[in-house]
Amino acid sequence: MLWKCFGEDGNEVSEMYFLFLSHILKVFSDCIEALEAKSFSITSVFKVMTELKGKLERRLKDTFFGFAVNDKLKQLTPDLAKKCEADFLVFYERAKKYVSERYDFSENSFHSKVSTLRLTTAVSYGEYSDAVQACSLKDIDMDGLYEEYGMVEAILSSSEMEGCHSEERYLKLFSKAEVPLVNLRKVSAYIFSIPCSNAHTERVFSMMTSAWRN
Repeated sequence: MLWKCFGEDGNEVSEMYFLFLSHILKVFSDCIEALEAKSFSITSVFKVMTELKGKLERRLKDTFFGFAVNDKLKQLTPDLAKKCEADFLVFYERAKKYVSERYDFSENSFHSKVSTLRLTTAVSYGEYSDAVQACSLKDIDMDGLYEEYGMVEAILSSSEMEGCHSEERYLKLFSKAEVPLVNLRKVSAYIFSIPCSNAHTERVFSMMTSAWRN
């Protein structure tokens, strides 16, 4: 079976499949690295996952399998090229279906609601309050939050906030505000306490395993 796959007759096609996997698996790898990054919060999960789905849909629509693969397809016989292309398209379809079945991309999902708490784009108080309510925070004074939000709007739009992660924006916000911003502090304390993945847990166990071995 191995010789059939990698032998002289099948070598050219086998290489193409590996090139395709090298191309598309990097898309998933980049997504995983983003979700497991040290500087990452629950507010950015929806954006990362939506971008992943968008990349799959765009490749499916454009029948793009990576520059090297698309170039090599032109060198194959029409029948063989058509078979390879069909396999790659099935991969995209299955990957898209797998992701869609396991993640809620709707605008009413929890991740979609809390994405407005990133404070990286313009957002209305109504959207912000919807996000806070989606978190089921009971001790937030929503009227007080409205006053706080109105006071910090100018700070959020300042140039020094550009390029900052969500947590950095909140820290700068609290350091520059002239009032305590009690409600915003409660909101930020909650959202940044939510784990985005099990990466940190795995790192801890990895370190423990290494210590046990030594």
